[in-house]
Amino acid sequence: MRGLPHAAWTAALVLLALAGCHRAAVPPPQALATTPPPQAAVTFPPLRVTAHGSAKVPVVIESYRTNGSKRYRLEAHSALYDNAHRRASFHNAHVVFYRGARTLTVDAPSALLDHASQTVTMDGGVRAVSDDGIVLTCRRMVYHSESDRVSGDGDVRMRSGNDVLTGGHLESDLRLEQVTVAP
Repeated sequence: MRGLPHAAWTAALVLLALAGCHRAAVPPPQALATTPPPQAAVTFPPLRVTAHGSAKVPVVIESYRTNGSKRYRLEAHSALYDNAHRRASFHNAHVVFYRGARTLTVDAPSALLDHASQTVTMDGGVRAVSDDGIVLTCRRMVYHSESDRVSGDGDVRMRSGNDVLTGGHLESDLRLEQVTVAP
């Protein structure tokens, strides 16, 4: 014992004291088994993401069905995504909706993608064209992804060849084959 310096003895005593304190702070094994550890809540901070594209290189969002087939492709000049509200808004939107081998192409000054309601709302003067050449115009159109249907409001006008159908509200499938128009 005489050969150890005083500092070494002090350090050894501090380590023993700390080891003793550490053992006293550890609960017995039974307490560990019955007390679940606290769960940390995983949250994301509210984000607002802005993206800018151009006519040559647009901002692109694609959505797919659970079977892997494409639901829609949305292109726009700019986008603003708000993860707190699970929404994205787009400026100068061009959307192609897919149903099998058929498509419905829609252009609108603005579009809103709402993840909570699973809708895409196009607004500000909408023009939609089916594969068959049917042209639909209205002020506002909503695509409902759960049913693969569209609804249109405001100055609804649908032209197929020489036939024109007008009204205030429209409900239809994506092919514009089963259409209901109301005043």
